[in-house]
Amino acid sequence: MAAAMAFFSILAMVPVLMFVFAGVGFALTVIRPDLLGEVQIFVVDNLSAGPLQDQVLILLSAYLFDWRRLGTVAAIAGLAIGSTWVANLKGVIRGMVRPDFDEVHLKHHPVVEQIINFGLLLVMVVLMLVTFAANVTGTWLSGTIVRLMGVQNPEIFAVLVGAASFGLALATSTMLFWLMYRFFPVEKPEHVPLRRGSLGAAICFVLLQTGASAVTGLFSLGRAVQVFGPIIVAMLFLDLFAAVALFWAAWIATWDQPALSGFLSPGDSILLRDSE
Repeated sequence: MAAAMAFFSILAMVPVLMFVFAGVGFALTVIRPDLLGEVQIFVVDNLSAGPLQDQVLILLSAYLFDWRRLGTVAAIAGLAIGSTWVANLKGVIRGMVRPDFDEVHLKHHPVVEQIINFGLLLVMVVLMLVTFAANVTGTWLSGTIVRLMGVQNPEIFAVLVGAASFGLALATSTMLFWLMYRFFPVEKPEHVPLRRGSLGAAICFVLLQTGASAVTGLFSLGRAVQVFGPIIVAMLFLDLFAAVALFWAAWIATWDQPALSGFLSPGDSILLRDSE
């Protein structure tokens, strides 16, 4: 199931990347058009002269200046694919927490369910963006922020900035997993395992983010590694994220089911029924 979640997540990344590219086009053609020439120089310096270089420059300029249409298409596709991603993620979480995986309960009308998925998608995107921004700030930008502030004892302030960024990332990650474990299952989980499971998943998620950022920063040995290394890290990150989400979902569902010999909890009744 973790592999299926990772596959759905990779598909959902396509409109996200389109929207990011549209944002880059907006920044380079409206906010800072003076940087567009530097981007073109970078492409010229890293590609051999010839038809390929000319074609890349033409396509780059065309798509950057056409950021409005690209952003509109990305937004529409992102809402459609993103809501499907939320529905698939919800189905996997529900299957993990209920005793019988094949048991299906639909609480809302399909149209209402789609609207709910849209709302959950928007909230999850905001929380993910804040989490990633806080993690990047604490991992890579803490020294830069301290230098811009011009404070004394920059080492201490760098540690404080990193700690504050880690705390913000942990808080938003906890809210993200709490949202998933609270609203994705059909039955509302109990408060104690919900809080502990959300915090445990958030800690694993933030550590996973930090590790992925550190590994990505090591990919500077060659151009091939720079291109394919982050892609491999992103795919591994999505797979591990899915595994973490499913692990803690299962923990929340079975926290009151001790593995004792001869002891049967209410959640074990499905096992007895299947063995008959």
